[in-house]
Amino acid sequence: MGFNGLIITDSLGMGAIEDTFSINEAAVMALNAGADILLFGADKNHPPEDQIKVFNHILSAVQTGQIPLERLNESVKRILKAKIQYGIFDFAQNNTNEIPLKVGIEKHRVIAQMIAQNGITLIRDEKGFLPIESETPVICIWPQIKGKSETGFDAYDYKITLFPISIDPNHSEIDSAINAARAYSCIIVGTYDVRQNPKQIKLVEGLSKLDKNMIVVSMKMPYDIMCFPYIPCYMATYGTRSLSVHALAEIIFGQKRPKGRIPVDLPGLYPIGHGLVDFKID
Repeated sequence: MGFNGLIITDSLGMGAIEDTFSINEAAVMALNAGADILLFGADKNHPPEDQIKVFNHILSAVQTGQIPLERLNESVKRILKAKIQYGIFDFAQNNTNEIPLKVGIEKHRVIAQMIAQNGITLIRDEKGFLPIESETPVICIWPQIKGKSETGFDAYDYKITLFPISIDPNHSEIDSAINAARAYSCIIVGTYDVRQNPKQIKLVEGLSKLDKNMIVVSMKMPYDIMCFPYIPCYMATYGTRSLSVHALAEIIFGQKRPKGRIPVDLPGLYPIGHGLVDFKID
């Protein structure tokens, strides 16, 4: 194809690969196919120690000729070339006292917030639940990611009750959330990778039976909707950081219009590039 830059894999521990190959096999095949940098993410059942095992397996594969030394050298040269191109070998230690003046400054925060606002996607609102009126009592059932429950809704003087819940809630938590939601006319519920945390599906199913105005928000990947395609109002933030959730709140409560479009196909539901951007606000 005439491409001379770096080729970097996605995580080699993802289910699509693991269902057919071991991560050791996948690593050798990827390197022999021309990949230069092999990635291993925080995939289920794959602790960081797996990276060391894969490294040792690749080393053995090179030593036995399963991976030709010439193939390895090609990747090493491309990696070194990229490091030279971006000045990595010219690195000079900065004065650590100057870091707060250069990193996380107001200019950066403004750009980050703009990116978050432009990314929030309204995928579906079949019944016109949005925006939520300021006087509407709302319960926000929000999964706690790494022990935190940032919603971004606290900046609004609305009638919002936060109900934190585990990322993989047990039956008791689900029942408590559903019972709490009965007293509210509007429900916001966040989901986070429901295929890895399937009890969230039970939570959404139970809440949907209350016949309330419910907005489901995917906090990680938009694919969550595949597990409950019947939900009439569905949004995606692509992240759990407070700036993303704050941008979400601005749209839910009619302060901003959604601008995002999904970057992937949702098979049988929506094509890549879909997003409702004709949102009406006062």
